[in-house]
Amino acid sequence: MDLVTVSANDTSYNKLLKRELKEFVMPKLKSNDKIYLLMHNNNYVSMVYFTQYLDSFYINYIHTSPKYRRQGHSLYLVQKVMIVARASNCKSMQVTILPDSGSDYVFLKLGFKYTSDNTSMTFNLSV
Repeated sequence: MDLVTVSANDTSYNKLLKRELKEFVMPKLKSNDKIYLLMHNNNYVSMVYFTQYLDSFYINYIHTSPKYRRQGHSLYLVQKVMIVARASNCKSMQVTILPDSGSDYVFLKLGFKYTSDNTSMTFNLSV
């Protein structure tokens, strides 16, 4: 597996992302946003799209190709983001969870906690 970092000024994503992902994610990419892509033999496996704002990291989108699901790829990518967040001296990480998406499993396993509205999760990095 190869880990690829995509930033706002990177146009190579056209070759790497499926059409539907490119249309969903890339128009929203701002200068402080990043995407980690997990690739296998030049095929898309999984991605996480995240932003740093002040002393927090926000996971905006996470996705794994159906044929690669349930193999720990999302967990691996979120752990990579956590390493970057800690190295950037961030205090917290947040993610919005879509109802019935199943993605909360990854975040619960890593120690994220639901907020009071049950639509987002947070992780305290300063502990």
